[in-house]
Formats: sequence, C-alpha cells, structure tokens
Amino acid sequence: MCCSRRAPTPRWSRYARPSPPSHRSPLKIGQVIAGLATIVLSYWLEAGARRQEGRPPGRVQRWRARAMSGSGSAGALTSLAVLAALVEVATMLPYLAAVGLIAGADLTWPVAGATLAGYCLVMTLPAIVLTVARLTAHRAVEPLLRRINDWLTRNTARLLGWTVGGIGIVLALNAVARLLLEG
Repeated sequence: MCCSRRAPTPRWSRYARPSPPSHRSPLKIGQVIAGLATIVLSYWLEAGARRQEGRPPGRVQRWRARAMSGSGSAGALTSLAVLAALVEVATMLPYLAAVGLIAGADLTWPVAGATLAGYCLVMTLPAIVLTVARLTAHRAVEPLLRRINDWLTRNTARLLGWTVGGIGIVLALNAVARLLLEG
C-alpha cells in the first residue's frame, strides 16, 4: 500500500481561500475612515480657495507681508511662526511615509541610511538650489523668485487642497487593499 501523502499546495493557492478576520481590521477600517475624512477635508479646502478668489489677501498673507516688511508686531510674527510649525508638522507625512517604507524594506543598515540620505537630498535640493541662486545671483534671480512667490501666494489654498486630497486617497486605497488582501 502506498503512503497517503497530500500533494503539495501551490504557493499561490493560499490567496484563493478567504483568510480569517485579522485583529488589525479595526485599525484598517479606521484608516479607511481617516482617508475618506481627509478627502472630504480637501474638498472643503478647495471650496474655501474658490470663495477666497478675487478677495483681498487673507490673514496669513497679511501676516506674511508684515513679517517680510518688518512692520509686523511680535504677536503677529509669533502667530505666523506657530502657523508655519503646524504646516511643517502636516507636511512631514510624506517624509514619515518614506521612512516607514525604508524601514519596512529588507535593506541593510548602510543601504537604508544611504536611501534615506538620498531621499532627504532630493526633497531639499530645490530649496538649496534656490537659496544658492538667490545668494550668488540676487539681481538675476529676484524677478523669477518674485513670480514664483506671486503664483504660490495665489494658489496655496488650492495646492493644499490637492495635496491633502492625494494623501487621503493614498490612505484610503492602502487600507482597502490591505483589508482585501490580508483580511
């Protein structure tokens, strides 16, 4: 009589069976909700940008103008600094996501460190180039920087809405994909 051994199960067949619900499912559902809420926030920011079109500059632009001209009070400058810190915290999300991806990858310490350093260089290079250009060729670069500043001042709220919306879409899609694939 021959031994009754089961045939080996192909590696891909484990994906065909539904997996039991994970203890992490509430976190993934929370991530979907956070992603959808972020998308709604982006629409709210976009609507605010549309309402602001054609109106005089908002409070933040006035604070910024006073800070750049030196005519602002210490309180206004402090408020602008606090707002800048809050924006900095919000814009730190892509950096944290990159660090998470690098940490989650199967990389050696030197490769992970070099990858993170390369990411930081790529993200800071535009600011470094513009700073060096302004310091070395102030008169030649000033008109270009002024045009960029004017465009950014006009479109900041709209750009913020698009950025927040993109983050929300990535959050929601990531959680949905993980819920479907991992259970």
